[in-house]
Amino acid sequence: MSDDVVRIAGPHPEDRCSVSPTRGAAILQLTSDGVELMDPGHLPASSLSRQSSFLDTGLTGWVDCFPSISPEAAENGALAHPVPDHGDLWWRRWEITDRTAYGVSLQVDAPESGVVAKRSIEWNDRALKVITEISSQSTDPMPFVLASHPLFAVGDGLWVDIPNDVLRWESSSSWGGDEPDLDGLWPPGPDRVRHWPVREKAGCAKVFVPWPQGGVHFGRAGRAWLYDWTDRPEGANLGLWLNQGAIPAGQPLDHWAPEPTVGSADSLTVCVEQGTAGLLPSGGHTLMTVVLSLRDP
Repeated sequence: MSDDVVRIAGPHPEDRCSVSPTRGAAILQLTSDGVELMDPGHLPASSLSRQSSFLDTGLTGWVDCFPSISPEAAENGALAHPVPDHGDLWWRRWEITDRTAYGVSLQVDAPESGVVAKRSIEWNDRALKVITEISSQSTDPMPFVLASHPLFAVGDGLWVDIPNDVLRWESSSSWGGDEPDLDGLWPPGPDRVRHWPVREKAGCAKVFVPWPQGGVHFGRAGRAWLYDWTDRPEGANLGLWLNQGAIPAGQPLDHWAPEPTVGSADSLTVCVEQGTAGLLPSGGHTLMTVVLSLRDP
């Protein structure tokens, strides 16, 4: 791990995380109750830039994506500038603005998007709270997609429960064949709770669901966690990455990405067309608070 990493210990000795200011304020390691939750991936030797491909950076860390997840051209009519792969924040060097006993606050200017982004990462008892604030510096309102983008590890008997009976494929998905049967790929259990033994599934697409009341429950190694978006707006979605083509179909996943998302697709263009994009007013701001809490198994 590089020297620029900030290590944050929680109130309990089994809880800790590591944050990289030079790589988008990414949470690179996250240990809860002694279990490492992040997929290690690998860090590239070269520095990041607007031209960096998110896939080529090693698929590691928990970052924020804004104002789009997929690359966008300025000609789409929704933006005054092109947006790089996975947005304008994850590849930048952030500045540390505050340190506390159990947390860190960071900030970055993204002049191409006309915003200032702040990120607070802090332990509170057995929970990790990640707060993102995007503030407009523009004279014009701005449509946006905002996603909290963790890459959690698969292993140790991972299970995921999402209490939701409404699923839809992202219209901008890279799925190459006919639209598959979701109930066959991800069958609902009792009371329509979708219990996903991720290790046994390998797809090549992404689904979006309305954010489940009660959050996302998952477990590994005999422990369980609640992953929730506590200040979510109306129309909040969960983007669930099932492979997206980075891993050949038929092979088990080594990580999974549950993404609290303002928007209904990776593409800002699609979200604007569907009427699901957020709108950042001139001089205004938007907040996203995501909490990962240890729970009884």
